Amino acid sequence: MPVSDAASPRIPVQPIGLRMRLAHRVARYAPARRHAMRNDRPLVSFSFDDIPVSAAATGARMLEEAGVRGTFFVATSLFGRSTDHWRVAEADSVAALARRGHEIGLHTHAHVPVVALDAAAFHSDMGECRRILSDLVPGRLLQNFAYPYGYASLVHRAILGLQARSSRTTHPGVNAGRIDLHYLCSILLDRSMRNPADIDALIERTIRQNGWLIFTTHDVDNPPSPYGCTPAILEHALDAVRRRGVRIATIGEALDLIGAPKAPHA
Repeated sequence: MPVSDAASPRIPVQPIGLRMRLAHRVARYAPARRHAMRNDRPLVSFSFDDIPVSAAATGARMLEEAGVRGTFFVATSLFGRSTDHWRVAEADSVAALARRGHEIGLHTHAHVPVVALDAAAFHSDMGECRRILSDLVPGRLLQNFAYPYGYASLVHRAILGLQARSSRTTHPGVNAGRIDLHYLCSILLDRSMRNPADIDALIERTIRQNGWLIFTTHDVDNPPSPYGCTPAILEHALDAVRRRGVRIATIGEALDLIGAPKAPHA
């Protein structure tokens, strides 16, 4: 999501925006190796991008009080920085999340759209992200990725197939049947999801399809940014999932449950 100039390189917003939308569409429809999900029950995951302070504090606490854990996707250049919408948590907050059982995911170092990075720059950026996170959470698997801004590309999807176990987009939908592990769909929990009935309908759809629903958000605050949600929205989603007996799992746990291949050597 939008960050201050201090937090990321200056890029030409309009050209990148057009390119990333086109690249995302090509990646969506291009042939890809697909995985047949083998879960015996429907699954829901809660993920947080960029890790605003409120996600590391309020969001994580709410999941823990519900007895579950989430996946937090970290862009390592953003630690402690202020954006147009929130302040990003410090590095020690990421380490604390890992100690409490949450999964830490890769979200690049620079937090720019992947189409702004050629293959060499992307390899370098991901290497820096892994290096920093490996120092923060030693011994933890860093195997799952979320595209900055939610937009994929065919080239980067192929690279990630050699570096990561999965890659999550913000393309809306429930993952079900045969899925592309490097184009995982998710649902944004943001201000547009104010109606609890919309959340309930998504969970019911997940149950009918024996699918995997990934909720994605950023800050958890009152009022939230355009890319975040209120504590009440998150609480409703958690309660609605638990009332229906759907299993809540981190992205890494869900991949195990759907029988996904283990992560390649990074």
